[in-house]
Amino acid sequence: MSEPDNRQNPTQRALHSRMAAHLSWARTPDRTARTAPARDGLRKRFEREVLAQAVEAGEIPAGGTLAPAELALRADSLRKAHFTGMALKSAEARRKRKPPTPRGGTVPTEERSLDERDR
Repeated sequence: MSEPDNRQNPTQRALHSRMAAHLSWARTPDRTARTAPARDGLRKRFEREVLAQAVEAGEIPAGGTLAPAELALRADSLRKAHFTGMALKSAEARRKRKPPTPRGGTVPTEERSLDERDR
């Protein structure tokens, strides 16, 4: 690959970066092993958050821990809640960006209550 050209515009830089990423993944024989540190770090982050919540709630003393199975269960639930929240924010952002098209004379989404949209 060539040296980055400081005279490139943002689109060119983005394309070069994308190409470099694709080349890097093409040369990666074990994708699971390559991404393992990131997955492990994210798991540990949620475990730390669970432990902090347990200390705050008085379930365990500061510096204490939960049983490994309980810690894993709570961390997994916290992870699922986190990603569900991200999905909700993403859906709201898409809804705000693109106004709904009326179909069959229905009221646009913004004018209906949340309960009506869930039906």
